[in-house]
Amino acid sequence: MENFQEFLSNLILNKTVSLEYTSKDKYGRYLGDIYLNKLWINTKMVDNGLACNYPQYSKDLDLIKLETQARRIGL
Repeated sequence: MENFQEFLSNLILNKTVSLEYTSKDKYGRYLGDIYLNKLWINTKMVDNGLACNYPQYSKDLDLIKLETQARRIGL
């Protein structure tokens, strides 16, 4: 299985993406959504067990569902 960096590089390296700022976390880091055209990269990362959805920052039902499925199959 690819690691986080390999997976993300394979998706977006040398491509134009758009970023949508959503909030800041408790450490002051910017949080947001990454899109490649209409593909929401965040969902791909969560679905493959390479990112988590933190409900205190995002209540998106799609991300919650994808994370639950990824955890269930052990990703």
